[in-house]
Amino acid sequence: MKKFINQLFIFFAIPILLISLLAAIFIYYISLLSVNCSLPIHITEIYVGDSHIKKAINDSLLTNGKNLGCSAETYYFSYHKIKRILAANDHIEKIYLGFSYHNLSSYFNNFIYGKGAHALTSKYFYMLPLNQKLQLLRWNLAHPRTFFKSIVKAGMHSVKYQPDFEFLGGYDNTFVYLKADTLSINKRIQHQYFNEQKPREFSMFNIQYLKKIISLCEAKNVELTVIKTPSNDLYNVQIPISYLNKYKKILYENKLTQIDLNSFALTDDCFTPDGDHLTKKGAMLTTRNLIKLQTAIIP
Repeated sequence: MKKFINQLFIFFAIPILLISLLAAIFIYYISLLSVNCSLPIHITEIYVGDSHIKKAINDSLLTNGKNLGCSAETYYFSYHKIKRILAANDHIEKIYLGFSYHNLSSYFNNFIYGKGAHALTSKYFYMLPLNQKLQLLRWNLAHPRTFFKSIVKAGMHSVKYQPDFEFLGGYDNTFVYLKADTLSINKRIQHQYFNEQKPREFSMFNIQYLKKIISLCEAKNVELTVIKTPSNDLYNVQIPISYLNKYKKILYENKLTQIDLNSFALTDDCFTPDGDHLTKKGAMLTTRNLIKLQTAIIP
């Protein structure tokens, strides 16, 4: 009986070890590929952030800028992405980081280790250092099958489309013939800033990594500017006062340079129904306004 058990153990152990070895080689290989995230030498400015940057900055209008925004990207992933990009591109001089009130909300935690995170975070897996790979695995233990499937899919994408890695993101806006809608805006506000009619707590995790991005840029002698992308007036008037104050405090305490693109008036058809994202028309106008501001502040 003991001999049979040993044989049975060996029978199952060998395939498991082989699969584990192949998985480790696959992860190592894709991780090496991800190191090579070189950008063209003329790109001296990058735009990093979540879908607000991804949908707002049309980099086809920029001479030296590249949009690297990714939907639902938290500052945890932005930090590691910036760190990776700066290591591979010493010609980067400026970073424009999306920063608005919603980035302070604890609803952002769901995009890191909450429900549904496994579908959003896998594209970052290979560019993370080993200890953070393990951390990402721990965060997604509740959905191991889906997460591992997403990791394999992201890895295959990297092999097929390198150096167009998913974590690099990019401008993408196909929203046309839409406009801000009061009902959708109200739902968006409730989702981002409230939990059972009470204001959500701040995401201290997101704020922590915002500060790490600031420190990283200082250490690398790279100029950092935060960008507040436009949102509809019906959206703006519903943002809780606690978020308005916290936002101002972070700007002041960290001496952040800010470009407020919300100061430009846009019509309702420049926004998607949630009033929080831009349509293709809105992105075009916003990028042009950004260029005007950048030109105005050049000494």
